[in-house]
Amino acid sequence: MAFRLRLTTLLALLVLAAATALVPAFGLGPEGGDLDVFSGYAAKIVHGAVPYRDLHLEYPPGALAAIVPPALGAPREHTYAIRFEWGMLALLALTISLLARRPRAAFVVALAPLLLGPLVLKRFDALPALLTVVALLLALRRRHAWAGAALGLGTAVKLYPVLLLPLVVIGAGRKAGARAVAAFALACGAVFVPFLVLAPHGVISSIRDQVGRHLQIETPLASLAQLAHSFGVLNVGVVSEAHTYGLGGTSGLLLAVLTTIAFLVSLGLIWFNAPRLVRSHQGLVLAWAATLCAAVVFGRVLSPQYLVWLLPVVPLVSWRATWLLVASLVLTNIWYPVHYLAVVVHADRGGIELLVARNIVLTILLATLLAAVGRPQRRRSRRAPGGP
Repeated sequence: MAFRLRLTTLLALLVLAAATALVPAFGLGPEGGDLDVFSGYAAKIVHGAVPYRDLHLEYPPGALAAIVPPALGAPREHTYAIRFEWGMLALLALTISLLARRPRAAFVVALAPLLLGPLVLKRFDALPALLTVVALLLALRRRHAWAGAALGLGTAVKLYPVLLLPLVVIGAGRKAGARAVAAFALACGAVFVPFLVLAPHGVISSIRDQVGRHLQIETPLASLAQLAHSFGVLNVGVVSEAHTYGLGGTSGLLLAVLTTIAFLVSLGLIWFNAPRLVRSHQGLVLAWAATLCAAVVFGRVLSPQYLVWLLPVVPLVSWRATWLLVASLVLTNIWYPVHYLAVVVHADRGGIELLVARNIVLTILLATLLAAVGRPQRRRSRRAPGGP
């Protein structure tokens, strides 16, 4: 067994290296992403600027763990980008090593640079994705306090891991659940509190900006609204905010409310069934994957890199879920960045139709997971994905 785990890890790491090297060969092209933004923030911080006080950051404080280290020594932007990408590659490699007992998930992560494109290494979403996997594996081993701490750190990086905390608490029971919440608060607070002391208004403003944004054009209902607009059925306007674009006006607000309602209904279904699901390892994995998928599909923002959140967990559920995830990754890669600006600038109908197709696949994936959540679970093996 130990030999097979080492072999699986080695092969998956080789696939990761090959997938990363093959991206330019397939003509997917360079994707600058947010690296210029990260580099600008990091350079100012390295030269003495205090985050949230001396410069406005749109990311939670934990994101600085990924953004700042590549800037140490004040390198040029190109060197910063290379360091950042190597850091994300290392996080993907660590994720693969944790998933060695589940080759399907390990190899999907390994193929991510090829399936989703260069942006996998040009964003820091691999960090919170790794922390949520760590939390899942700890929860499967019933180390609930440590799972809560891992989710606390993940929340300090990207906010969304807090949605998984109820699953840990429900699975832990009253006393252990209280310890998990305390560990979550301690870990998250250790990152947030220093910045709240230094610049409370800046941190609060950053969080408010994250949760109060318009409905991004890449979300399911927004993409349908744009398609209707292209046929003259509906009139929608586009507003620019935080390096992206959202729907403005009354129709945009209405669609945002509907999206939030769908999100809350999805979470309610998962949490209602959680007491039954968390009794088995497979049930907890299913609830974990469904929660992450609901956050991606029905969040106010659906940036391409958010699919990184799903990479390590959704393949743990089933082959059907895996193939739906792979299809959504490939469609996202085709859509972004080639068709993105064409849709934003020219309202290109072909690009909108491609985006709608991607969102349909993602919605089917979520519906598949939620349907499984609502079904009584057959008794299955309790072996953890990364357990002994």
